[in-house]
Amino acid sequence: MTVKCLVNIDATYVLADSVSKEGKEEEEEEEEEEEEEEEEEEEEEEEEEEEEEEEEEEEEEEEEKEEETLTDINKFKATIILILDPV
Repeated sequence: MTVKCLVNIDATYVLADSVSKEGKEEEEEEEEEEEEEEEEEEEEEEEEEEEEEEEEEEEEEEEEKEEETLTDINKFKATIILILDPV
């Protein structure tokens, strides 16, 4: 943290810049916290994307299973029809 202030030296005001050690430490801590928060947000976004992809894959698998079941049912019906038709 940079502090600018007017300093009275021998009855003359001078603009002085001073950087306190505490200010530097606070800035570094704030930057580290911001970086950690950004990393956490990125990780959460990646996890959400992975979950969405998994859900989509599961839905696709369920649809494929349903299609296979319908195909099997249709084959079964066709088999029954073939067996019943000749009689």
